[in-house]
Amino acid sequence: MNKTQTMNRFLITAFVSFLTIMSCNNQLKKNMDLQNESTKTMEVEKIDMKLRKLLNLDTFSELFGGVWLPKEYVNEIIKTKSAYLSRNSIPEIAELAITKKNLKKDTLFVGSSINNHEGYGFNIWNSEVTSEGHFSNNIFDWDKGKKYLFEYNLSDKLISIVIKNGNGIVENQIDFVKVLDDKFISGYGGVGYEYIARKYSINGNYQILDSLKNELGIANFDPKTGKIENFEYGYYTIATDYIANPSFPSDHIILRLKPEEYSNLKYLCIINRNDSILLYETEEIVTDSTYNFGLTEIKYYLIDKNY
Repeated sequence: MNKTQTMNRFLITAFVSFLTIMSCNNQLKKNMDLQNESTKTMEVEKIDMKLRKLLNLDTFSELFGGVWLPKEYVNEIIKTKSAYLSRNSIPEIAELAITKKNLKKDTLFVGSSINNHEGYGFNIWNSEVTSEGHFSNNIFDWDKGKKYLFEYNLSDKLISIVIKNGNGIVENQIDFVKVLDDKFISGYGGVGYEYIARKYSINGNYQILDSLKNELGIANFDPKTGKIENFEYGYYTIATDYIANPSFPSDHIILRLKPEEYSNLKYLCIINRNDSILLYETEEIVTDSTYNFGLTEIKYYLIDKNY
């Protein structure tokens, strides 16, 4: 083989090798591009999965619709059977009323109250900083020294408001539990407190006696509706707000002829005696230096027939 043939064979071999290398590089680039694309797709899917885990307000208002009370207060009134004795367990943010009716576009208004005394409400919404189990909110937005987090837990069906100070340290956490469906939400607050107080103080069947112990029959007290059957008064409420006015230091019942009637109501003090409930009239006791309330006569005896 002469030099010319050898050189030609070398050039051909070199060219084939170059084409092979270029082909391998192109394939490697394609593989890397496919891998990068796959990685990007996985990242997008992860982000999309996280977004899917975030409840939109429409779904949230359906799953969490209802009246919510502080868990600590509910546990306390179950133990004491007394709204009066449980009053100190009521936190500043006292109640949550969640209904789809209050959803406007991308914002849900949550009815609330301050100390179960003053009407209040705030908004929650999804935002860029919203994470799983959270909604942005404007709770007490005038308080610049604290931050309020609105959280929900799907598995435990719990709503929490976490309160942080200016340094980001958690000062308090209020856990709320659902006590009523959203159909019981009304234009005024406190329905959850009224229901839970009725449920654990006067609930079900009682034989009624008047002040002379004449039998008036067996009446039924429904804690959810506040309705009384087989009694001269048709509705009842248990007082839960002890901030407003002075009163005898005990639980109190408000008896009404109609649900929203305020003119012919009867306001009586509840005293428990063994298996009976005594409903007392009260009177103001005024001196030069004091203003107080005392018990006068028994208006009704309620004998428990729930057995």
